Amino acid sequence: MNFEIELKAYYDDEDELRRKLKSLGAVFVSLLEEEDVYFSHPSRDFAETGEAFRIRKSGNDFCFTYKGPRQSSGIKVREEIEFSIGDYSAAYAMIEKLSFIPRGRVKKVREIFTYSDFTICLDDVEEVGKFIEVEKIGSDKDVIEQEILVIAQKLGITRLEKRSYLTMLMDIKKNS
Repeated sequence: MNFEIELKAYYDDEDELRRKLKSLGAVFVSLLEEEDVYFSHPSRDFAETGEAFRIRKSGNDFCFTYKGPRQSSGIKVREEIEFSIGDYSAAYAMIEKLSFIPRGRVKKVREIFTYSDFTICLDDVEEVGKFIEVEKIGSDKDVIEQEILVIAQKLGITRLEKRSYLTMLMDIKKNS
C-alpha cells in the first residue's frame, strides 16, 4: 500500500526559501494553476471519517484523488489513490449522478520542484496564503518521514500546518 507522506508549512521569506531550494539542488519542474473540487456523499461524511475525495484540474490534466484517514504521525501520512481522467465534464457529471455533493473548491498556483525522489511545491492558495509542501509517495512511512524532516530542516521550515487547504479555507469562511 502506498501512502502520501507530506509536510506542509507556512513560509515568510520567499526569496530566502528559493535560495535554499537552489542550494539544496531542487529542480524546477512546472508552474500550474490548480483547482480542486472536494466532494461528500449523503451516506458517508468524509469530514467525519477523515477522508477526502476530489477531482482536480491541473493545467490541461484532470484526475480523481481519494485520500484515506490520516495516520498518527509527526507529519501527514495518508493512503492515496490517484489516477488521470480524460474528460473532466463527464467525470464531474458521473460524480453528481452517484449523489456526491461538492463540499468546497480550492484554487491555487503551484510551483513544482523535484529533489531526489521528493516533490516540493510552493503553493499560493487563493484566500488562504502561501505554503511549502514536501512530499513523497511510498510504503516505508517511518523512513520517508525522517527524510522529509531532514529536508525541512535544510530549508529552514518551522511553522508546520497539518490542516488541509480545504479545512483552512472553510475555517476562514466560517470566521468571516
